[in-house]
Amino acid sequence: MRTAIKTLGEAKRLGIRMVAVCHNMECRYSRAVDLDSVISRVGQLHRILPVLSVKHFSERLVCPNCSHRGMFVWTAVNDDVDPQIVDPLFSIMEWDERGHCQPICQTKSFKIAVAAYDVAMLEDPRKHITLQERARLLKDSRAKCVG
Repeated sequence: MRTAIKTLGEAKRLGIRMVAVCHNMECRYSRAVDLDSVISRVGQLHRILPVLSVKHFSERLVCPNCSHRGMFVWTAVNDDVDPQIVDPLFSIMEWDERGHCQPICQTKSFKIAVAAYDVAMLEDPRKHITLQERARLLKDSRAKCVG
């Protein structure tokens, strides 16, 4: 069973790369986060996501371009590791006449999701197929227009 990546130590162990982007709207400088350096300062158990009332490491980062304190931190997509995403962003679902569904495809990529939906529709245009972004319906084979 897959689990969410919660700490900097887990991210390092799994080879997750992180990118920091300056908070300063006029700057927006970005750079790779040196996880070894951050872990040496805050510890490997420091959470990736901020926790209320706990100073997050991203608030301590200083932009090397404009010297502004505070940077947004994002995980970068890795080609060589499985980042163990708990919930894929996009799902292509096939529905039966009783209203039950089963996933055909689940992915992080919108382009792959659209391609999978199109292929499912080509395979059998009579099937009820939906493309969803989590709970949000993006395409429905039974609807004329989804907004």
